[in-house]
Amino acid sequence: MLLEKCRTEGIGLIIIDPTYKLNQATEENAAEDVGRLLNEFEQIALETNAAIVFCHHFAKGTAADRNSVDRASGSGVWARDPDAILTISPHEDPECMIVETHLRNFKAVPAFVIRWKYPVWERDLQADPTAHYRPQRSRSSKPQKPPHRPRSVTPAEVKQFLQDPQVQDACPTLALKVQEAMHRWDLSRSQVYRYFSEAGVESDRESEPETINRKDQAP
Repeated sequence: MLLEKCRTEGIGLIIIDPTYKLNQATEENAAEDVGRLLNEFEQIALETNAAIVFCHHFAKGTAADRNSVDRASGSGVWARDPDAILTISPHEDPECMIVETHLRNFKAVPAFVIRWKYPVWERDLQADPTAHYRPQRSRSSKPQKPPHRPRSVTPAEVKQFLQDPQVQDACPTLALKVQEAMHRWDLSRSQVYRYFSEAGVESDRESEPETINRKDQAP
């Protein structure tokens, strides 16, 4: 049914994400199992005339310690089979990622950095594509998580958020909008109120409840 829909509607790109959910009955470390799965992807491409993009996760450890083509978890077939590989690895700046490419039939694109600017990633020409995130080692030699840096939110982003029809429907009160913004932007309540204020949103924090009581929402 899915293949027929792709053929009849002329769909040219099929994205499989994450791949492991299709691979639960097999072993990602076994070359034969992985090869069989990727052959099925290739067959789908032949039958639909569509490009196939599948997403795979890295092995444990620091990505910077291995060549980008060797970071995939499991069998080496994951790296040998695709015509094009694009890896996205953590940058030392927590708001950035490093993109590296390996192309079978074309010259590889030099590594570059992308920066998250809600709601999209943008290329950052000033950032260093060799500055991979490397966890600091404690006395116990356990890798430390990168420090959390709250993201900045522009007044334009706040206005776009408040004008979003889904936000307006799901969050009729300011308190609910604040909670949604806290979750979406990974910010504290006070940070959200500060960005709302910078965008010209008037609010009386004293009258806004800190939590939403489900009983209060019941009809």
